[in-house]
Amino acid sequence: MTAPLASTTADLVANSLEVASLLGLAGLVLLLGVKVKALARTEPLMDAMPDSRSGGFPAPAEDVFAPVMPSERPRANHLELVTQLHILAGLQDRDCREQALPLAQSPGQVRVYAGIWLYGAANALCERSARHSPQLAALAAQIAGRKWEAPHTDLLWAIRNLTSDSVYLTCFRAGLEGASHWQGHHFVPAPASVYQAVTSNAFI
Repeated sequence: MTAPLASTTADLVANSLEVASLLGLAGLVLLLGVKVKALARTEPLMDAMPDSRSGGFPAPAEDVFAPVMPSERPRANHLELVTQLHILAGLQDRDCREQALPLAQSPGQVRVYAGIWLYGAANALCERSARHSPQLAALAAQIAGRKWEAPHTDLLWAIRNLTSDSVYLTCFRAGLEGASHWQGHHFVPAPASVYQAVTSNAFI
């Protein structure tokens, strides 16, 4: 009788552990969902931002950006876009810190360059109809401000005048290419990274 009793006890313990693990996993998934929803609520909603007809950003010439923006690729919705931009900003922030470039402690112009990179990434990941819009600029500026303390007014001015400055365009294009590559391969190649865009164009 001792052996079957021991076997039954072991089975009960194993089953209890399995149930506890499943409950824990379900709790983590639920917590992740709540966090993502809360994060999305704190970002500016695209349809709540000012329309481009009322003092918004004029869209840059399409031929400047079209070569790296394949139209047939499906785009992220707003919640996915916010999540992806936070992930990209976090990855690039870590990459810069590992190379002795803490963006949050860098000069304001460096943080503007990083913000323009993020705006380029946002254009790579968003729906075609949202590209180069004031809503998208506001979203990128808000995330860059939180992550790197990028000066909000300076960054929005730079985005508004993107095509008039070759450094801004370089950072923007790096963001486009980096995010496009990240979407398909789960990493940003070094030549299209924030670190490369900043160090190639700023005296650090």
